[in-house]
Amino acid sequence: MPIEKIIVLEDDMIIRKHLEQQLRNRRYDVAAVASIAAAQELLSKDTFDLIFVDVSLPDGEGTDLLKELQTRPVRPLAVVNPYA
Repeated sequence: MPIEKIIVLEDDMIIRKHLEQQLRNRRYDVAAVASIAAAQELLSKDTFDLIFVDVSLPDGEGTDLLKELQTRPVRPLAVVNPYA
């Protein structure tokens, strides 16, 4: 499965913007958000191939979102940032 569409879920604006720009420079379709709620909204409207997840977010733990993703028929690959 090729990776084309990516979500960057990171509450630190500098990290989020930098990662988003690096991925866009490599021609990926990127949606960058700062909260679990915003990521859930994106996931309810479209499918994504990869999600970068920060563990500690303003509205919860990124691992909770990963648990939710396990119930979906089509799940994106996940990369977790445990150092937030």
